[in-house]
Amino acid sequence: MAQNSPSILDVEMKDSSAVAMPNNASPLPGNGVEYSQTTQNQTPARGSPHPIAAPPMAPPTVPNPHGAPVRIYLNSKVTPHLLEGVKYLAAHEPEKPLKWLAEYLQKKSEEVEGP
Repeated sequence: MAQNSPSILDVEMKDSSAVAMPNNASPLPGNGVEYSQTTQNQTPARGSPHPIAAPPMAPPTVPNPHGAPVRIYLNSKVTPHLLEGVKYLAAHEPEKPLKWLAEYLQKKSEEVEGP
């Protein structure tokens, strides 16, 4: 390939703001001009004609109870405390894990439910 001949990579790029369209021209895809149309209910983001998405919702602070009544009961009363104990077991590996877990749950029961 000769150095003076243009190649596919030697395409001149034009700034879209420098392209002038006559008043009667219709906006067609690929003409180098981007158009954004807004209404009262939408605000474009970076020149996009699409409305800005709603901000992400914060995660719930309390789990949504679902499932059978037994599942709801266990998930609300037992599972959070049991998971705390199991996480400790996995991290520290006590000599007698079942005894440790039983004592942990006994202490947690007294804290949460009273004596």
